This record gives sequence, C-alpha cells and structure tokens, in this order.
Amino acid sequence: MRSDTYARNMLLCSASESQQLDWLRGHGGLGYGGWSIDLLATLADGVGTGFAGLLVEELADNTYHYADTLKLVYGALAELASVDAIRAMLDHVDDKVARTSVLAAARRSPAGALEPMAEAANGTGKPALAARRLLAAHIRGRHELVAATLPKLPPELAAVVASLVETTARVEEAPEEALPTLLVSPPWTRPRVRPARGAAVPGPVPADIRRVVWRPDEGEQWAATATGFRDYHPADALVATLPAAIPEVPEWAEPAALPQIRLRDGRGALPRRYGWSRSRR
Repeated sequence: MRSDTYARNMLLCSASESQQLDWLRGHGGLGYGGWSIDLLATLADGVGTGFAGLLVEELADNTYHYADTLKLVYGALAELASVDAIRAMLDHVDDKVARTSVLAAARRSPAGALEPMAEAANGTGKPALAARRLLAAHIRGRHELVAATLPKLPPELAAVVASLVETTARVEEAPEEALPTLLVSPPWTRPRVRPARGAAVPGPVPADIRRVVWRPDEGEQWAATATGFRDYHPADALVATLPAAIPEVPEWAEPAALPQIRLRDGRGALPRRYGWSRSRR
C-alpha cells in the first residue's frame, strides 16, 4: 500500500470521520514529500483533530522527509494542540522546529500543555533539560493558570511545575507614580499636538530696507560704459595675429579632427583640406 502515494492521498481526502482512519494506522504514511498543506487542510475539514495520530506516526519515521515537510507536520500538530500532539513534538525536543511548535501549541492550549510538558521535563538528560526550559517559558506570566491546574496533576509532575514557578516568579510591578512620564504615557498614546502655522520665531528683527540708491557718480559711470566684446576683452594685439584666410592642411589630415580656427574678422572655420580649394576653382 505504501507504494501508491496518490491513492492513499485521495483516500485520506475522502475521510469524513476519524474512525475511518483507524485502519490506516501503521501503514498510512505518505512517503517522501507526501504531505502538503492542501491535504492537511482537507483532513482538518473532514475529521477535525482526529488525524493527529497519522502525523505522530510520520514523526516516528521522519528520516525520509524533507525539512519543509517536517516543518509542515510540526505546524499542523501545533495547530491541533492536543495532548498526544504535544507529547509527539516533545519526543523530538532536540529539533529547534519542534521546540518552536511546542510553544505554539502551548499558547493555543495553555492548561492542556502543562501535563505533557511536565512529563518531558521530569528527568535529567538533555531532552529533559530542554523540556524544562520550554516549560519555564510557558508558565512565566501564567501563575494564576498554573495555580488552578497544579492540583489536577500527578504529585511528581506537580513538583516539577512548582519548582519552576519559584524560579520564574515575577518581580512586583512598580506603581505608576514611581515611573517616569515617558514610560507611563508614551508619545504614541497621546494626541499629537501640531504647532500653529505661521508661528513667529523670536529673534533679531531685520532692518527696514525699502529702496535702492546709486553711490556717488555710479549711475553716470554705468551709463557711459559701452557694451561690446573688445570693450571687456581688450585683445587688439592678439586679434592682429589671427590669420586672414582659412589655412590649408595636408591631404592626409582630417579637418574635422582639427581645432576650429578663428579668423581676423571674427569668423570661425575649420581648416580646409590641401588642394580642395584649387580643385573647386
């Protein structure tokens, strides 16, 4: 039966009661990468939490699963949050994904998670120490729940939980009057006060300047100033040295690659190719 993953997948999707899955126990695994979010959602819709046993069996033989598939199975067990589901995840407490899923399941079922977590923490090995850390994190801040659930636990498990309650006891909260205002009433809890528009900034007042005047004789000098290139750039001696005609260049030279030449009369031109002017005449 294990060889036909597709048929088993369809069979699981057609289940409508948890009793219909009993005969699949022990040989209902879907194999390498067989589990998917679609299948889990369909099973949850059809049989509720009754398919948790199939997921527990998958964790018992997880050597052939993708890491993503294991994460999917752990996530489904955390959503189911049954006692058996939490026990199954605690059996793999050395896996960090399993540890995260145990805490997620404990948040969904705080009271129901106490007993299986205390069972796993009742020991001295590395798995027991890891389970104790998870249990301590779970009961921190839930002392009222623990006090109500503790009498219902077996004595040896109640002792484990009670020992952790003492180590996770919270410090008494300080009264509001002993705290700074910033902590009691942070800015994001108060209405935002917007500054008034156009608010004047105190400071020195600028002088009242309302007119522009000439310096003595400045207006006459400006009016007498001529405008022109030579008036601002007196370079008559340099202009006299400019060529009067476009010079010729050898045939092998490319005029476009040469700099432009300014002539004496102010015009600018490229040098013409040698022999071109004579061939055009």
